[in-house]
Amino acid sequence: MDFTGILKGLCERALAQGAAMTDRDGEIVASWSASEGLDMPLVGAHCEIILDAANEAALIRGRTITSIFISTDRAKLAIMPIKEGYCLTVALDRQAPSEKVLPEALRAIESIEEEMG
Repeated sequence: MDFTGILKGLCERALAQGAAMTDRDGEIVASWSASEGLDMPLVGAHCEIILDAANEAALIRGRTITSIFISTDRAKLAIMPIKEGYCLTVALDRQAPSEKVLPEALRAIESIEEEMG
């Protein structure tokens, strides 16, 4: 399965609006969105910056980041690291149930990492 297919499946199972996979430089590797108005490559690139900053702060304390959840007045974002410095970002509607995101994202990360080799 390709990365886009993995992201689409994640979104369908987690009731998410979109997902993106970015590399360590914030460059888009793959993305999928349920609507044309959601620019997941842009969202993913910004979330890679957030993940990098959080990781830098965590390393000072000898810790690592496993996930970041951000809620705004319009949406929710889940940001998680993938091996080799890659990043997964999942976008949800503000009212969408959050409890499905983490297990489905972890499942997607496992599939992505298998696909990466």
